[in-house]
Amino acid sequence: MKRYGYYAINLSLEDAWNRTLVFFENHKGKIKDQYISTNNLFRKLRIRHGFSTHLYGTSMGETYEMTFGYNPSDNTTYVSVSANYSNFGKGIPSKVPKDMMKEWAYEMDITPMKLVKEIDHNFLANLDKIQEISEHQIANLSKVFCVHCGEANNKKSTFCVSCGTQLDT
Repeated sequence: MKRYGYYAINLSLEDAWNRTLVFFENHKGKIKDQYISTNNLFRKLRIRHGFSTHLYGTSMGETYEMTFGYNPSDNTTYVSVSANYSNFGKGIPSKVPKDMMKEWAYEMDITPMKLVKEIDHNFLANLDKIQEISEHQIANLSKVFCVHCGEANNKKSTFCVSCGTQLDT
C-alpha cells in the first residue's frame, strides 16, 4: 500500500535535509539511497524502516521516498513523501507510516498532514522544475536590484549597499 504527503516548509534545504537524516537515524531508519542535483536545490532520499511492534499492531516495515526541492524565489523547501508499507501484519499497519510522518512534521516545526492515496502530479512537476534551475537563475533569484541606482543587493538586504535607498523586498 502507498500513501503520499506534500509539504511546504519555511526552512532552508540544508536544515530540512539534515533534520530529516537525524530524525530517521533516531527512529531506526536506514538510508538506502540519496541523490543531490548538480544545482544543489533538489534532493532525494529512500529510507527503510524495518519490522516494528506497537500497541495498535505490528508493522512488517515501510519504505519512505522523500523528494526535497528548494525554491529560492519564495525561500521555501518543498517536500514530497511516498510511504510504501505492507498491508500484512497484525492490527492497523497503516498507522505506522501515519505516525512516523506526524513525528517527522513535528521535527520540522510544521503542522502534520494526513497522508493521502492520490499522487499530486502538479506538486511533483514543480519539484522537477527546481532540479532544472540553472546557476545563473539561482544568482538572479537571490538578488534584488535597487530602483534608484540599479545595484544588485542580497535579497535579504533592507537598504542598497551602494546608495542607501530602501529596497522593496
